[in-house]
Order: sequence, then structure tokens, then C-alpha cells
Amino acid sequence: MNLILFGYKKCGKTYYGLKVAHKMHMQYVDTDQMIEALFTSRYHQTLPCKQIVIHHGIHLLRELEKQVIYSLAQLKNTVIALGGGAVLDESNVEHLQKSGTLVYLKTDKETLKKRVLSGELPSYIDTKNPVKSFEDMHAHRKPFYEKIPAFTIDTDHKSEEEVVMLLADIIESIRGSDGE
Repeated sequence: MNLILFGYKKCGKTYYGLKVAHKMHMQYVDTDQMIEALFTSRYHQTLPCKQIVIHHGIHLLRELEKQVIYSLAQLKNTVIALGGGAVLDESNVEHLQKSGTLVYLKTDKETLKKRVLSGELPSYIDTKNPVKSFEDMHAHRKPFYEKIPAFTIDTDHKSEEEVVMLLADIIESIRGSDGE
């Protein structure tokens, strides 16, 4: 069984994904790292996702992302952290549902805004007006995230231990129902 974490950038997919994978003796993968590895193998150049978008465009990133997502069904006993835009494509969501159990890590907009705008800005944030750009991105993605049939964990007002325990509980319930 695979646990697939999705949500906005800086919601904790990597952080909580690594913690629950360790706790539950599972593998962990980050699709952004898989995209970067696929790009490197294909183009013999090493670039992070942001630079792939800047130098080659969002369409190439989404094409590589789709290939990575379609490969996830081969994984077993893995916690998977998705890039924030992965679930904006309906066919990706269909494949993800076949590859594991989806969990939306829901985080307050103001918390996300502070986290996203405090570091190096992602490629989808306009540097000339980062606040408006963030607001537009948040408003665009929210309906996509909220319509996906998934477990939802509201990370606000919860300790990291509580979030990890909720994720572990989901894994245990799925293992129990699958007879694993």
C-alpha cells in the first residue's frame, strides 16, 4: 500500500512524509526529485524543478511529472510526496487513485503565504507582485484539492506528533482492510 500526500507547497508533504515513512517502516519518495532525475537521464543536465520551468517551460515539467506519476503504481509500501500542481490534471488523479491512498494536507492560507513568500520564490510566483500571485494560485488550486476524494488532515493547530499519528492511523487502517 502507498500513501500519497498532496497539497500546497510548504504544507508539510516532505516533512511529514519522511517522518511517517520512518515511523511506519516504509519507503519515501518525492515526485519532484523523481522528475529531476528523469530530466537528468533524458537531457544529461541536472536542474531542479524550478529551473526546468524557467529554462524549458511548464509544459515540459508537467510532461515529466505525468510520466513519473504513471510510474508510481509500481511502488509498494511507500509514502509519496507530490508536487503541488500534480493533482491539477484529472488523468494524474485517476492514476494516483490506482497507485495508493490520497491524503490532502490542508494548511491555513496565511500560514502558507508566509512560508512560500519567506524563502526563494517558486517559479509560479510573480516576483513583481508575489502576494497577488500567491493569492491567485491559492484560489485557483483550492477547488482542485478539495474535490479530490481523499483523507484530509488539517495541519493547523496540531503538533507534528499529532499529524504523524493521524497519517500512521490511516496507514494502519488501510493495511488492516487490505489484509497486509
